Amino acid sequence: MGLIWPLLALILDHRGVGSGLIGFSSASQALGSLFGPLLSLPAMRRFGMVKCAGGSILAILIALLLLKISDNVHAWFVIRFALGTGSSILFSCTQTWVN
Repeated sequence: MGLIWPLLALILDHRGVGSGLIGFSSASQALGSLFGPLLSLPAMRRFGMVKCAGGSILAILIALLLLKISDNVHAWFVIRFALGTGSSILFSCTQTWVN
C-alpha cells in the first residue's frame, strides 16, 4: 500500500486528472481500508486464515490488473475501494497469524 497509493496518484496526475478527483480516488481506497477489517473476522471464521489471505492476494492482483487495463477514472473508485479492502483483509490475516 505504501507504494501503490502515491503511484496511482501520480498516474492519474500524468493523465491530466484534477487534484480533487485524485483525492477522492485516494479516499475511496482509504475507505476500503476501513471497511476491510469488518469483513476479515467473518471471512477468517468461514474460510480459514490461509484461504482468506490467499483470496485477498488474488483480489489485490485482480484489482491491480483492472487498474492497468482501465482508462475510466470513475471505475478506479470502485477498483481502489476493492484494493483497499483486500489489502486491509490481508493485513488482518497476516497479523492474526503472527500474533
